[in-house]
Amino acid sequence: MIAAVREGRKKEFEAFHHEEDTPDPQAETTYNRSKLNWNSLNENKHQLMLNFYTALIKLRKSLTVLATLNRNQLKVDVFKEQNCLILQRWEGRQEVRCVMNFSPQQQVLPMPNGLEYELQLNSAAIEWGGTNNHPLVFIENNITISPESILIFTSSNV
Repeated sequence: MIAAVREGRKKEFEAFHHEEDTPDPQAETTYNRSKLNWNSLNENKHQLMLNFYTALIKLRKSLTVLATLNRNQLKVDVFKEQNCLILQRWEGRQEVRCVMNFSPQQQVLPMPNGLEYELQLNSAAIEWGGTNNHPLVFIENNITISPESILIFTSSNV
């Protein structure tokens, strides 16, 4: 059984680890490295990450549309060459749009009439450790998104 778990772990990690970097699930060092270290919250980057996840959870709990998992009320636009996605969810009159940039470059993506949306979260904002401190600009039904970031919008009738 242990050998099967180790082999499965190697396959699971092969996309982002070298074989020698794969953590051994039976090793005590792997266990110790995996435990939460609450003292790390004294470090700014760890406190920032906790605050970011807290904000995401609060957003999810406050929007009915994010709690309703209906495939018929979901649309995803893929921009493969730009390594980006736009995810839309709606429930009744509520709509959420998540604009995601997985690339290391700034991207321009279609976003119709930016005035209808209210920004709820910008992961590239200074408050989350990013460098984006200027307001978002919509030009001709397009939006510019920072590298490796997500923008979460709600419709104006939420």
